[in-house]
Amino acid sequence: MIKTRIKRDYSFSAAHKLDMLFLPGHQCANLHGHSYAAQVIVEYRQPDAYENEPVVLDFGELDRLVNPIIKQLDHTYLNDLLPIPTAEQIALFLLKAISKMLPEQLRLASVEVWESGRSSAEVINVQD
Repeated sequence: MIKTRIKRDYSFSAAHKLDMLFLPGHQCANLHGHSYAAQVIVEYRQPDAYENEPVVLDFGELDRLVNPIIKQLDHTYLNDLLPIPTAEQIALFLLKAISKMLPEQLRLASVEVWESGRSSAEVINVQD
């Protein structure tokens, strides 16, 4: 079986605070910002479809679908968009929003969001 995926990286900057998750005084409870990076991985729903198609999806077409969603997050206060704006919840938000935009023959395999060079959260789509 052959499985072909494409990956594309995106970035945005945003602020948030996670006071609902930590004890008072924890640094993440204070308003702060990140320069986020996100990686989107798209694949065919049928693994062997690659053999009959030259590309999974043109990168420019993927950008056309994803960039408006990234723009919703860029330079925002994430707490206004997500009840608990952790990296995990941002990745889930992106996975749900992008999945709705993809052509039927494709699926969003995963979204990984980095809030720093050392810390990321990945949401993997295990549904067909």
